Amino acid sequence: MSAENQEKPQNTQNEEFVAAEALAKRSEAVVGLMSESVTSENNPDLAWVKPSESAVCDPDVIQEEHDCQPPSALKNLQAIESEAGVQASAEGKYQAVFGRDSAVMGLEILDENPRLAKKIIISLAERQGTKEVDKTEESPGKIHHESRNEKYGKGLLQHSIAKVVEQAWVGSSDDEWKTSYFAADSTPLYLKLIGGYCTKYGVEVLDEEVTRNGEKVTLRETVGDAAAWIMGQIGEAGLVEVERRNKFGNYFGQTWKDSLTAYVHPDGSLVNITGRIVYPEIQSLSIDALMAAAQITAEEDEKEKLLAAAQSLREQVRAQMVSSETGTFVSCLEEGKSGELEKVGTLESSIGRLLNSSLFDDLAPSERKDFVQPIVEKLFSKNFLTEVGIRSRALQYADGISVADYHGSFVSWPTDTYQIAEGLRHQGFDKLAEQLETRLLNGVNMSGKNYEFFFVDRDGNPILDYVSKRTGKDGEIVDQFAPEHEQGWTITA
Repeated sequence: MSAENQEKPQNTQNEEFVAAEALAKRSEAVVGLMSESVTSENNPDLAWVKPSESAVCDPDVIQEEHDCQPPSALKNLQAIESEAGVQASAEGKYQAVFGRDSAVMGLEILDENPRLAKKIIISLAERQGTKEVDKTEESPGKIHHESRNEKYGKGLLQHSIAKVVEQAWVGSSDDEWKTSYFAADSTPLYLKLIGGYCTKYGVEVLDEEVTRNGEKVTLRETVGDAAAWIMGQIGEAGLVEVERRNKFGNYFGQTWKDSLTAYVHPDGSLVNITGRIVYPEIQSLSIDALMAAAQITAEEDEKEKLLAAAQSLREQVRAQMVSSETGTFVSCLEEGKSGELEKVGTLESSIGRLLNSSLFDDLAPSERKDFVQPIVEKLFSKNFLTEVGIRSRALQYADGISVADYHGSFVSWPTDTYQIAEGLRHQGFDKLAEQLETRLLNGVNMSGKNYEFFFVDRDGNPILDYVSKRTGKDGEIVDQFAPEHEQGWTITA
């Protein structure tokens, strides 16, 4: 249900692209997986993981075998909407207004629910940073990460989280909303959302006023401030850099993969997240964001500056962020002991998100193939493909972390799978995109929940009925976190 503020590149697929497309056998039913595996002698890495019989998603079978009903997206979307915008989840620890989650949901409902998309835009604009605060990492123009109000949560858990937030981030109980800015992707996502809204429904919305930090500003002003924040993050290497200012109360990473073990070296050791770090998915989002800002700015000089910055980012990402060992994009660039940025070649699902951007749109077909084909080949290998979507990290690193970590080899996030499917469609792989969407839907329908993520085993099978060993009970999974049951961006995917 998403809409992107970008044009689809011309469908000039070469023989290799066609070979990859041929491996996707379209299901007869929208929620049915393939009943047999498909292989290719020419492209063995693209062989499909054979789904188990239990993955066939017949509603009667679902109800009988899993004692559940497929959830209603419309009903669950209503459950996460509040007067403040949309919450990241309907229950549990994420009953808060997250900038990243809100913007993603806004993009995904842009066609079907413009009213709510506009509400999300206003919600983010009202919380946009206006000053420099190290403890919360607020900066002028930056869109927030998390904004929490105890009255919108349920139960003791929300009360406890609110108190932790108050001490670690804000340090004061004066403000009803406790807001942090520990995310680098919320700001470009905001620009993509407002750019997409203007493309579909007109630029008149830019003249509407919101109250930001007690002052009236137009949405047009928030666009300029957000674009200026992104431009200010471009470092000497010509890439958007992130560096934590609050070393203690901050999240570990500033992308959607924000857990301690989200970014690791191939041997399982943690990347250096205390210094400068460059994430490829932040680059691709920033490229699209600067282009969106350029489209809706009224000043010609500013438009040219933004477009030039976007093009420069494209070129620097392609020149500096590809690993010679894997043949595709690195998981990040970290600050090494010498102070220079160094490549971390671990294969992460984030490479698929680059497809859902304009990163390759300026390239000729033969050049585009050099970047896109390795991504597609790796995503549709046993290293990543599961019956419910794409693994967060390649299976080859499964033994590097001692638990089923939040963004690791034993989890598949529906929102990640959906973003990758959108990217495949943007690159012209419609049937491959449908296959991922089919797998995602099967997971949701089999579980009866809009899970934050699915646990998956080494063979790619979902583990729907699990018990966490960290609770002291006998179970199947030693997990880092348990998934939320009604996650907002799973609902809108």
